[in-house]
Amino acid sequence: MRKTRRWGASLLALGLVVGSAQPASAAPEPADRTGTDSAGSVTLITGDQVVLVGDQVDSIIPGRDRERVVFSAFTADGRQYVVPEDAKPLLVSGKLDRRLFDVTGLLAAHYDDAHRDSVPLIVTPAPGGSVAGLARTADLPVVGSFAARAAKATAADSWCALTAAPDGYRKIWLDGLRHPALDRSTAQIGAPDAWKAGATTARTTVFRDGVEVGESAEAGTGQFEVPATAGSYRVEVEATRSEVSDVSTKVGAAWTFRSAHEGDEERRLPLSVLRFQPELDAANAAPAGRLLRVPLVVEQNPGADNGKIRRIAVEASFDDGATWREVPVVGDSTFVRNGKAGFASLRAKATDSQGNTSETTVIRAYKITGE
Repeated sequence: MRKTRRWGASLLALGLVVGSAQPASAAPEPADRTGTDSAGSVTLITGDQVVLVGDQVDSIIPGRDRERVVFSAFTADGRQYVVPEDAKPLLVSGKLDRRLFDVTGLLAAHYDDAHRDSVPLIVTPAPGGSVAGLARTADLPVVGSFAARAAKATAADSWCALTAAPDGYRKIWLDGLRHPALDRSTAQIGAPDAWKAGATTARTTVFRDGVEVGESAEAGTGQFEVPATAGSYRVEVEATRSEVSDVSTKVGAAWTFRSAHEGDEERRLPLSVLRFQPELDAANAAPAGRLLRVPLVVEQNPGADNGKIRRIAVEASFDDGATWREVPVVGDSTFVRNGKAGFASLRAKATDSQGNTSETTVIRAYKITGE
């Protein structure tokens, strides 16, 4: 049987659909499973334990002091979800990643109780906010977040702390440890705010050896089955928006790299990301005819087998990407001679010592105002 592995992306999910559920009046009693083929159990971030028989939810064992909680169990896109009633408001408001309640996915990713004693998370705190009840494991400054774990043994207590102070965080995501590189790297291109602010069209496409593996109709999110054997990959992410702002109207990124996988060991993809950081005024503008210095920041995926950045090439466009011209890169900055009043778009490509490439394109990266 051919071995495969699954890539996922989630950190830039643009929307949330809880789906229609069939609510239960209370947690069902555990059934008598003598002689059945039990697939195992999954403890949710709420501390509630979902027991499965075969591929079906058999029973739900509430966490400590949660005996009166109502649960909804439903199937969406072939995946089974179990959502406690007190988690629904946070899901609907976008503060929780619905994969935290995707029992099918949690079991497939070995986040079940037989393989993990904690739920791995990525937390995006609110400005000035604090998040209690979780064990912080790593800072992720590039995306303004941190990695954390909720111990399953005390998850009900952690959940109580999270629900008591929801204003302390913008969102809590499931950290897909086997495939976080695409998640985090798509968030590094300098445009997550643009994507979250109302993308009108979006896509993520994965190619292997020149053949399309799959496509998701969202920017930076999707599940893709790929062979475990070595191959050459290209990942493309793109989002456009037309109603929220007149800058960053189209943002894209693309990576090329080789990847293979053996066993269950976590391997992060060698993705480098280049961000533009021009000094602009409050209207995201710079004067026409002036030479604008644009600092460049290169981020590499922590823990990956990254090569050293060997070359960075930058281009600018003053006609929304119809034509491009190369601009000089000196040290850690590029220099753009602004044209007449309008908009400037930026495109960059970084190449590392292992031949991996990263491309970033921002259409209408900033405004150009008249002198």
